[in-house]
Amino acid sequence: MKKTSKTAKMNKAVKEETKDKKADKKMNAKVVILSLIALIGLILTFTVHWGFIIISIIIMIMNQRELMKKKK
Repeated sequence: MKKTSKTAKMNKAVKEETKDKKADKKMNAKVVILSLIALIGLILTFTVHWGFIIISIIIMIMNQRELMKKKK
């Protein structure tokens, strides 16, 4: 019986920990929209002209800055 109660306590602790992690993660709309624009830029790179890769690179740098700003 003691093993069951220890296991139950451990399971409860793990569930609480995962709830905390999920609460911390929020979808950043700005990053999602910029990523979609970058994806369109990549598609245009392969279909129209190689110069569209510059758009994707700039957006990649902007997204990286946005994500690093959130961690501070």
